[in-house]
Amino acid sequence: PRRIRSPVRVLGQAAAMNRRFSTAVGAAVIALALVPGAARAATVYSPLDEDILKTSIQGDRFEIIGGKIAQTHAGSAQVEALGARLVKDHTKSLHEAVALAKHLGISVPSTPSTSEEWELSAVASVTGKAFDVAYSGLEVQDHKQDIEEVHTEQEGGLNRSVIAMEHKDLSTLRYHLHLDRKSTRLNSSHI
Repeated sequence: PRRIRSPVRVLGQAAAMNRRFSTAVGAAVIALALVPGAARAATVYSPLDEDILKTSIQGDRFEIIGGKIAQTHAGSAQVEALGARLVKDHTKSLHEAVALAKHLGISVPSTPSTSEEWELSAVASVTGKAFDVAYSGLEVQDHKQDIEEVHTEQEGGLNRSVIAMEHKDLSTLRYHLHLDRKSTRLNSSHI
C-alpha cells in the first residue's frame, strides 16, 4: 500500500524549504553587497591617512639621505653604523609605503620635506665629532616625531592598510630611537 502524504505536512516541508532557500539567497545577497564594500574600504582613505603616508615617504627619503651622509661624515664607527642601519631599514619602509600610496592613488613625494632638506644640509656641513653630535641629536628628535605620528594615525586613521603599515613600523622606529639615544649619550660624554 502506498502512503498518502498529508497536505499539511507537504505544505509544511515546502514552506521550510522555501525559508531555507530564502535565507540562503538573502545571505548571498548580503555577502555580495559586503564584498564591494570591503574592496572599497581598502582603497578609501582620509586626509589624515594621505598626510601620514606622504609624511612617512618623505621621512624615509630623509633617513636614507641622512644615513648616507652619516656614512661619509661620521667621526665614529657607531654613528657610521647607525647611518647604515637607517639606510637599510628606511629603504625597505620606503618601498612598502610607495607601493601602498600607488595602490591608493596617492601622489608619491620624490624628496624629503623642505624642513628635512634644510636639516640635512645643516648636518652635512660638519664632519667628525661635530657631525656625530648634530646627527645623533637630530635623529632622536626625528624618531620621537615619527613615533608620535604613528600614534596619531592609529587613533584617527581610516584606511586599515595605512594603519597596519604604521603599526608595523612602530617597533623599528622605537629601536631606531634607542640607537639614536645611545649614540647621543656616547657622543655627548666625549665632548
